Amino acid sequence: MSALIITSSDVQLFEYLHACKVATIKQINRDIFQTSRVTCYQRIKKYQEKKFIKAIGVFQNDINCHAYEVTPKGEKIIKANLRDIISGNRFRSNSIEHDLLLVDIKNIFASKKMVKAYYTENQIQTYFDFRSEDNLQPFQEMQSDACLILQKNDFDPIHVALELELSVKATERYRQKIREAYYLNVFGIIYICKDNFLIKKLQKIDEEVREERRTKIYFSTLDEILSSQEELTFYCHDGTSLPIF
Repeated sequence: MSALIITSSDVQLFEYLHACKVATIKQINRDIFQTSRVTCYQRIKKYQEKKFIKAIGVFQNDINCHAYEVTPKGEKIIKANLRDIISGNRFRSNSIEHDLLLVDIKNIFASKKMVKAYYTENQIQTYFDFRSEDNLQPFQEMQSDACLILQKNDFDPIHVALELELSVKATERYRQKIREAYYLNVFGIIYICKDNFLIKKLQKIDEEVREERRTKIYFSTLDEILSSQEELTFYCHDGTSLPIF
């Protein structure tokens, strides 16, 4: 078996999988290699043979396919290259479907000029900056799915949490997170929900929690985000909008 020479693009992939937890070959090729599917597959196969990454069987879009995650061996390379950035161990995926959708959502947001930074849950929970910087620390406490730094023209940047909700959870769990948004130093939370039923449930909780305060909770459906072509728009219960372009 031939030796695998670790290149800068290889390290970039391992860092990407550390951040995203899991990704498919299609996502990896789109976001990292941007080459032919065959070439990407051959490279992925080499990583598997050397036990830097491993495949996980998933059922997506009515077909069986594989998602990939970093192994402990691959994680050593990440920590060696990010020793001044990473302060803790990564979280593994508890929901492959949820985390693969977040990979696509990250790609959509990254294409918007207003989005100056997009941090995933693993980056939030393992990067030193989220322990030491006042404007980032709240997202670690909230255990957000993602943190976005948005800036329009010469205005000051704003920090927003992102949550992807594919199923209805206990009301108290939502109430706690929404309550944290009002007491911590964050501009607000963007909720991307499976359907309007869940949006209405969250809007009702927000109305109870915020009382007379300005609402900080913005909503959109997953279908609207995945099908968007240009501007992304999120709406509060009172009709206030947060456009991202």
